[in-house]
Formats: sequence, structure tokens, C-alpha cells
Amino acid sequence: MMKFKFSIDEDHNVVLVDAKLNGFSTRLLLDTDASNTVIDLTTLLSTGFHFKDSIDKIKIETAKGIVEAEVFVVKQLESLGITQQKYAVTAYDFIGNGIISEFDGVLGLDFFENK
Repeated sequence: MMKFKFSIDEDHNVVLVDAKLNGFSTRLLLDTDASNTVIDLTTLLSTGFHFKDSIDKIKIETAKGIVEAEVFVVKQLESLGITQQKYAVTAYDFIGNGIISEFDGVLGLDFFENK
């Protein structure tokens, strides 16, 4: 059985985890209700990605409703002692969709597949 170390943000009652996205430090919300990992588009672009790097456009359901999102393949995402290589993440503009948060994305259940 794998055990994961994390902390609970008592102010907001959420689990935040440290992560590295292509070597850049990020903070992600662990969401066991999320099927896919989602990264704030601003965070992704600040790590060197460009819109032309998107491999797909999809619609996803968020707490704020349906939004259009981009799909990118990141070289590496590390968190909780797990490393995913050539890993597809979904990205959309959090601020543009009215989300202001202390985290850079959501770590979804897909992150734990095949581990």
C-alpha cells in the first residue's frame, strides 16, 4: 500500500500538495472528485509553453460551469513521490473564468493511474 504525505489547509479545508511541473515548483489542490489534472493556463504558459503547443481543445465541467480548455503534454509532473512522464494535462485560464486561488491547478485521479 502506498502512503502519501500531504497537509490540509485548515482555512479552506482542502488538501494542497507541492508539485514540480517540468522542474518548476507549483502548488496543486488534490481533488479526488476530478477525473483529470488541470493546470491554470497562466502557470503553464509561464513554464515555457505556448498556445501552439496545445494538442487538443476540449470542454470540461468545473465548479463554475462548462469551460473550453486546452490539452498539453508536459515532459514531467512530480508530486507525492510520483513522477508522470509525457503526461497530458488540461489547462484553462483560471482568472479569466473568475477563479482566484492560492493554487496553480488540480491534481486529478488520472495522476495516480498505473502507479
